[in-house]
Amino acid sequence: MAVSSQAALHSALAGVPLFAGLPAADLLELSQKLTPQRFARDEVILLQGDSHGDLHIVEGGSVRVVLTSPDGREVVLALLGPGEFFGELSLLDGLPGSAEVIAQEDCSLLRLRREHFRAFLRSHPHTAEALLAVLSRRIRDTNTLVYDTTFRDVPSRLANAIVKLAASYGRKENDGIVIGLRLTQEALASMIGSSRISINKHLKHWERQGLIRSRNGVIKVLDLEKLWQENNLGEYPLDVSQWVS
Repeated sequence: MAVSSQAALHSALAGVPLFAGLPAADLLELSQKLTPQRFARDEVILLQGDSHGDLHIVEGGSVRVVLTSPDGREVVLALLGPGEFFGELSLLDGLPGSAEVIAQEDCSLLRLRREHFRAFLRSHPHTAEALLAVLSRRIRDTNTLVYDTTFRDVPSRLANAIVKLAASYGRKENDGIVIGLRLTQEALASMIGSSRISINKHLKHWERQGLIRSRNGVIKVLDLEKLWQENNLGEYPLDVSQWVS
């Protein structure tokens, strides 16, 4: 592998929260075991039932983790961007994957074989603790998804999803916060358990109110506080500046 490529892999690993605080020598050791991969938008990365149990780190772009019904309908469990990872459950328990992973947009991944990562975890307990923290957060997110689908109406679920996307992928501009992902109305519908027609209706309504702007799958939130408050999302945080760059 070329020196520049190795340096790029080392740099990519350093930006993954899972490996925060690791010495440079440990990151270098780990980076030498990575296999770069590229996928085009909507290309299937993992099928439900795949059993290799490797860890995949998102280097660039984004992926969606989905459950798919026999008739092809999707429920999006998570959108993962740079620095996030998937495949950790099969990696830990050795069982086949329970969901599909699909490229949300053109993306680059770093694949780490199961045996290499498990050996690394045994000698780096700090990374094991960080992995457990991520797993706990994802369980909480799944619980929230079940709660929202059961108890919230469609506009509240959609507003909540947009706020979370702004928190994870938002970029500040003078007149609002741009969500740095291209999201079709079908994708938004899959995220909240609704229909494209319903998503279209609520997005148009919020555009007329001046709360958002949606162009070619890119959403800009123009009034985050009002979007939050008008859709019964609870007490508005006093400072959301920490959410977005």
